[in-house]
Amino acid sequence: MDEASLFDTIRRLLALGSSRCNEHEAQAAMAKAYELCARYNVDIAAARSASPIDDGWEEASGWTGDATIPFHVKMAAQIVEIFFFVRLVRITHFQKRHRKKELTLFGRKENVAIGQYVLTYLIRTFWQLWKARRRPAKHRRPYFLGVAQGLAKRLHEQRKAAAYAAPADAHALTIVQSDLDREFQAREPDLKPPQILDLPEIRAEEAMALLQGRADGAKIELRPAVNASQRRLLPAPA
Repeated sequence: MDEASLFDTIRRLLALGSSRCNEHEAQAAMAKAYELCARYNVDIAAARSASPIDDGWEEASGWTGDATIPFHVKMAAQIVEIFFFVRLVRITHFQKRHRKKELTLFGRKENVAIGQYVLTYLIRTFWQLWKARRRPAKHRRPYFLGVAQGLAKRLHEQRKAAAYAAPADAHALTIVQSDLDREFQAREPDLKPPQILDLPEIRAEEAMALLQGRADGAKIELRPAVNASQRRLLPAPA
């Protein structure tokens, strides 16, 4: 599948039902989007091994907001960084005495483009799921952590199943990830690899929010809109 076909397929896949938050549709779309992204990177790795040329790395904005990055944005960003072959950098801007935060995505241009749309979709979906639950504000962080953990667990299981079915493809993806990590480490030596962390302390009344978040996160699918001719543009969430 060439790059234009990839973006068109993901656009159609993830635009399906984008006007509503259906957990079961979300689950299938997320899984398929990850599968397409992984498949594309396997193909790219094979092409580069046959003709080892460096087509360059790209860095582009993924999210911009006020001085404090919301917790659900952080969780969505970690999912994208762990599973979609990009790395993230947090940048602080000062504009007329006001601080602004920006998350930029670094990687191969095709992965950065996909990562932008996936991040936009996940930020919107995490927030929609939270609003639908109508839980007390004090449960927000454990709920979002649970959503991220549930989604990460599902994608990790999908990755393991794919590796078992096609070991050669899994090895190619390992090389893709290693190339990304090596290049990123050279540019940002102080940044560590991402991981989904637990909150330091969970009170008894927050445990249910965490578990509920995990259940909801395991049902998410991806639906960002990708336009092959304008893939670098990051549309605002609906």
